[in-house]
Amino acid sequence: MGYTAFFRAELDTLRDSGNYRQLAELERRCGAFPKVRWHDGLG
Repeated sequence: MGYTAFFRAELDTLRDSGNYRQLAELERRCGAFPKVRWHDGLG
């Protein structure tokens, strides 16, 4: 098994068990605290 397949399988295991963490991409604007703009990466 190559490295790519190994790590893909490990990440799939983490996702399936609910232990895969995804960080939110937030944009903060100076002077507008605590408001943020959320970028979901879908388009």
